[in-house]
Amino acid sequence: MRRAAFSGIMLAAMASSAPASLAADDFPKAPVKVIVTYPPGGGTDVLARIIGPALAKNLGQPVVIENRGGAGGSIGSSAAARSPKDGYTMLFMSLIPHTAVQGLYASLNYDPISDFSGVSRAVTLPYVIVANSSLPVNNLNELIEMAKSKPGSLRFESAGIGSSTHLIGELFKNTFKVDITHVPYKGGGPGLVALLGGEEVQVAFENLAAMLPHIQSGKLKALAVTSKTRSPQLPDVPTVAELGTEDFVVTGDFGYLVPAGTPKEVIAKLNSALVKTMADPEIIAQIRQSGAEAQSSTPEELDRDLRNESSKWLEVIKGTGIKAN
Repeated sequence: MRRAAFSGIMLAAMASSAPASLAADDFPKAPVKVIVTYPPGGGTDVLARIIGPALAKNLGQPVVIENRGGAGGSIGSSAAARSPKDGYTMLFMSLIPHTAVQGLYASLNYDPISDFSGVSRAVTLPYVIVANSSLPVNNLNELIEMAKSKPGSLRFESAGIGSSTHLIGELFKNTFKVDITHVPYKGGGPGLVALLGGEEVQVAFENLAAMLPHIQSGKLKALAVTSKTRSPQLPDVPTVAELGTEDFVVTGDFGYLVPAGTPKEVIAKLNSALVKTMADPEIIAQIRQSGAEAQSSTPEELDRDLRNESSKWLEVIKGTGIKAN
């Protein structure tokens, strides 16, 4: 009797695990959808579309980009979190807004950490601290000295309350104990116009890709990059760490997630395809041309990054009382 009961338990266990194993064996056998949490034409969308064709080739199935913008990326993330746990829907996201959103909005119908599993990092880009060319500072130390001598007089732009550019500015203020006034705009475009004008705002903490043409034209001064190492695009511009503050390291990292509970075997196949894609010389060149760098990781490394970024930005949000509109 006991032997029969034991056999029944083993058969049930094998039956319950069989669907996941079988699903992984022939995965993918249909197109894979990638949800992008911002509208078409933006930086996140452009990166996803650079990667998409090569990823499709390595998966052996089409990759379909679906833009689901709004509410700081939470609309698209919510849709991805509720998707079937089968690997046929991935979320392409930027770590800063993805992890910060839970501190910015009073209620979310998903958890940006526990409701997702990492697949791989894909892209990294440094942020750069820039000043309008008319501002009489030529390096980061001079900017800090000016900010301390004239509290509140300097103003920095952002793409809106709770945006990455806002949060990085607040982290800068906290790290260097300076008072710089935040001026939010409705998107990156109007903020850039104001920054180039130099009257409404004089400073910004922006991604390098967006600022590079204006730095090269001389309209903006690059004071420091926020990555651990210098950028190949601006080899003469020091990192913040070189100036004596290793606590201020910020990069704009992008990666792919799937709903938590997706079979590990499926995640492994997606990861393998992404690692191969991000090592493709053509993809590396295209992404570098946009001011960023290709990268990849294990799923576990991306899960760790999500937790670390969440801790960093929730501390900034809590300390400043920021709430999204």
